[in-house]
Amino acid sequence: GKSILNRGIGGDNVYGLYDRLSEDVLPYTPERVFMMIGINGIDEDEKRIIGHIEALAGMMKEKGISVYLCSILPLRSPDNWNRFQYQGKIVSINAELAVWAKANVSGFLDYHSVVKDASGQLAAECAQPDGTHVTFEAYRRMAAVVRPHIA
Repeated sequence: GKSILNRGIGGDNVYGLYDRLSEDVLPYTPERVFMMIGINGIDEDEKRIIGHIEALAGMMKEKGISVYLCSILPLRSPDNWNRFQYQGKIVSINAELAVWAKANVSGFLDYHSVVKDASGQLAAECAQPDGTHVTFEAYRRMAAVVRPHIA
């Protein structure tokens, strides 16, 4: 019974979302936004990535939107973009975003923990061959995490 609009764009990053926020998100006057962004541009400075994500979430919150930050997903080696080296950085960013989101916006959704395997990689059954994109099984697991926040 809810209308859900996916405004994600493959290959997008925080700068692209900032540039299109006023045309691609805000005109729909969403009640809630579930923002999962950060893997594209993961090679940037960690504090800069976090700052940009927090700023975007703050801009949406100022518009009266309930904002939920979503974790950056783990990668599976080998990945097509040589980003597997940033696994530790992803975990660190997620930890910082979780603390900030709980204090400043509506919450933090930890998709990372439900799609990783025992080694911390994106689980084989959740990974496309490129090591970054996810399978239907990953989306199924992520849906279970977000579902309580949609009702």
